[in-house]
Amino acid sequence: MKNQEENAYRILTESDVVAMCESHELWLKDMGGKQADFSGCLLTGFDLSGLNLINSIFKNAKLVDISLQGAELCFSDFGGACFSNCDFSGASVEEAVFKEAKLEDCILKNAIFTHSNFSKAKIKSCCCAEHTSFKNCCFDSAGFDDFAVNINGMENCSLNEQEWDLKFDPTSIQKMGG
Repeated sequence: MKNQEENAYRILTESDVVAMCESHELWLKDMGGKQADFSGCLLTGFDLSGLNLINSIFKNAKLVDISLQGAELCFSDFGGACFSNCDFSGASVEEAVFKEAKLEDCILKNAIFTHSNFSKAKIKSCCCAEHTSFKNCCFDSAGFDDFAVNINGMENCSLNEQEWDLKFDPTSIQKMGG
């Protein structure tokens, strides 16, 4: 019997995930396929290591025991997603959205996060390494608990989302009517 929390998510099987990733790969190459959209899905125990998941959507998804080692996650949307015991080691994560996401007990060793938005994200008990990099990221109202990152790994980060948008998103001036 499913618990109430699981009922809130669409549960994917391994074949569902494989098919979605294969279709996404075709979509990235303009060969048909479809953009991977894991929004509102529960993913448990899958190995997505090394996959090209650029521009994929994980809004409000729940990821548990997922390996994303070496994955390409640039331009992906993880807004409101919950990560538990996930491994981002060596992942490339540029211009991704983690607004209001929750990362707990995740491994971030040697991952590179550039121009990513962690506004209102909650990061708890995540493991970083000397070469974990957060460059030009936004941490406006983000919460940290038992999370230590080498200060050298945080370069040009902002605690103000509006200022960060203006600095790193040239289209934000147009969006604001300027």
